[in-house]
Amino acid sequence: MHRLFIKIFVVFAVSFGGIGLVMGWYGNRSLTMMLLVEGILIVGLSYRVASWVTQPLEKMTQFASQLRKGDFASNLMVHSKDELGVLAGSLNDMKDRLSSMMDTLTREKGQLSAILAGMYDGVLVIDTKKQILLFNDRCRSILQVATKKVHGRPLFEVVRLPEVNQVIEAALRQQRMVQKQIQVLD
Repeated sequence: MHRLFIKIFVVFAVSFGGIGLVMGWYGNRSLTMMLLVEGILIVGLSYRVASWVTQPLEKMTQFASQLRKGDFASNLMVHSKDELGVLAGSLNDMKDRLSSMMDTLTREKGQLSAILAGMYDGVLVIDTKKQILLFNDRCRSILQVATKKVHGRPLFEVVRLPEVNQVIEAALRQQRMVQKQIQVLD
């Protein structure tokens, strides 16, 4: 019976990287002590391995949270060549692309705003659901719209001129440009 127990202990010790030492059979106290030391070593090693995996994941989670908030200033630093390192590199590349796209969109929006502000004609752009996408100041003045917050709102809530709404309905229904001169009283 003693040999069987020692063999089981040797298999247990070897299966966890050979950390434990089997010194022979010296009684229940020595064996219990060795099992306790072995258990402590295994728990410590398990904690170290788990933190080795979770620390990069925590960094990536914080990095993704920064990206979600629009903070593109920092880079993700994970110094490994395994899957976590590849993922970190991909996240950094994605950050760079998002930052570049945001810069381009901001610049183009500024240019479009400058063009629309400088136009003498009124510009009104809606989508197929009749939600306002663009509405320049000249159009606001022509259509006598007092509110400045019109983006994304339904056209009928903002423009209270039936003739304008009728022309837009006709253009959407016919799927072509409709021209009509409308006189707006000041």
